[in-house]
Amino acid sequence: MAKAIACFEPVTMLVRPEDLIEAKELCGPSIKLVEIELDDIWIRDTGPTFALDYQGRLSAIDWNFNGWGKKFPHEQDILVAKLLAGILGMPSVQSPLVCEGGAFHVDGVGTLITTESCLLNENRNPGLSMIEAESIFRNLLAVQKVIWLPGTTHDFITDGHVDGICFFARLGVVVVQIPDDPADPEYGIMQENLRALQLASDALGNALQIAKILPPRWKYLQDASDDFAATYVNCYMANGAMIMPLFGDPVRDQEARAVMQRVFPDVEIVALGINAIAELGGGIHCLTLQQPKLASLAEPS
Repeated sequence: MAKAIACFEPVTMLVRPEDLIEAKELCGPSIKLVEIELDDIWIRDTGPTFALDYQGRLSAIDWNFNGWGKKFPHEQDILVAKLLAGILGMPSVQSPLVCEGGAFHVDGVGTLITTESCLLNENRNPGLSMIEAESIFRNLLAVQKVIWLPGTTHDFITDGHVDGICFFARLGVVVVQIPDDPADPEYGIMQENLRALQLASDALGNALQIAKILPPRWKYLQDASDDFAATYVNCYMANGAMIMPLFGDPVRDQEARAVMQRVFPDVEIVALGINAIAELGGGIHCLTLQQPKLASLAEPS
């Protein structure tokens, strides 16, 4: 995955010191490696969100990672956002929220999508109201409109990160994964998520255009655990490319790729088999974190 993204933009990989030699052998010279202590691999959630202030200066927002509701060890990962900001030479901004980068998507012009099941969960922000959360997003990310989805109770790791449900492809366009089988345990709640998107408008007052993707079928994932992240919308938009997952379902993989190509007609679609990653409970978006070019690091990720 890192090599695929490196074909389109510079890539920096954080590596535990004890894994540095192996990482060099596997990644080769095209990937810049930075040693840092880590508990886990999900930089989208443990790392900062890079934001521009009104003077055009970059800062790194630290979301107070707490191991997805204190489910997993996070003694090192809770420090990653601040350490990375220091490495990049930019200020670190502490969020009043406990949040993760995979818990929200933004369209870049004032609209944010998140889920109630994650952000308002008692294991992160006990007693937090929607109005309070929206105020924090407004202050940190200049958000003018928050679209709340119910989320899901079937995601036992993240409590329903939005990056497993949908994403902004571009202004006014959302790609959402929706099961078509009423026997699917997530069918009902995902229909509710879809309905919330259909009823929503963005910060500019426009209704959302929705492109739908069907999930891979479990008969092609027979050895998958309950944590397997079988979602095509957990993907990464690189400069000039869409990096998307494949799961081994010959029909659904092809259909998902066709949807991505229709939504992104002017970029290269790079599809990667990621079952070994998905088995750990995450996907391509979870493992990546875009950094604006204006950052001070000589080789931005």
